[in-house]
Amino acid sequence: MTYNTLLLFLVHFLVLSVFSPVLYAQQPLQAVTISQAAHYFNYTEFDDNGVELDKETGFIPGLQLSYLLGLGLNKHQLSFNIGYFQGQVEYDGQLQSGAPFLTDTDETLFNYGFKYTLNTALLYAPDVFVMLSQHRWDRGILGRENVSALSEVYTWNEAAIGFMQKLYKNKKNQIATEISALYIFNPEMEIDLRDFGFGRPELSLGASGGLRLQLFYHHNVSRRVRLSTAAYYEAWNFGRSANLTILGLSRSAIIFEPESETRHSGVKFSVEILF
Repeated sequence: MTYNTLLLFLVHFLVLSVFSPVLYAQQPLQAVTISQAAHYFNYTEFDDNGVELDKETGFIPGLQLSYLLGLGLNKHQLSFNIGYFQGQVEYDGQLQSGAPFLTDTDETLFNYGFKYTLNTALLYAPDVFVMLSQHRWDRGILGRENVSALSEVYTWNEAAIGFMQKLYKNKKNQIATEISALYIFNPEMEIDLRDFGFGRPELSLGASGGLRLQLFYHHNVSRRVRLSTAAYYEAWNFGRSANLTILGLSRSAIIFEPESETRHSGVKFSVEILF
């Protein structure tokens, strides 16, 4: 999946936005949601025997923005979502010699994507959705004493399919849960080794499945304003890369990216404005 493909989805999204009143002979529902998140970053790498190599954990703040377009009496919902998270977490790992190494890591997460939801509008019938998104993770392991810093950039695509089930609903309040299965594909990473004379080599990582769980509470302040809080958990793995021989001016080296697991969680608070 490339940026051009996602751009094509965006063009289709905009075309539907323009022509939806004609297609459905009604004013479509539109909503903008702004969310502030407290995101617990949890990433672990393992050697080929499954022994933990390093772990990065800690809270980082995040901001999410969503635009939703509801068509056909709001039965069909299209949304564009974007998220940005940035902060510093603790790094607990080891050097190549096996000696323990403690430092901090600068983490920057950016994602955007599109989501289609089939809204049943029934209390006990789930809404079904599919989603396609693209992700970028900038990872900066800070140097300490005689240990150099290391910068890496990870990119991947995510396809998701799931459902949202309403658990409780009245005129003012709603509780719902959302469960989705993920497929992580085309994961790649770039390592900045210019300080060591090896440029910026790239590695392809192993694809995998995953899951995302969310629990929502919504409160209708008025007909056009809704407040929400949500707790979420998401999990996926990156497979080990193949070995790559890199060449410098006077030496060579073999590098690879180990297997890893991601187990993020958090809470977010949202304000939704309907038009």
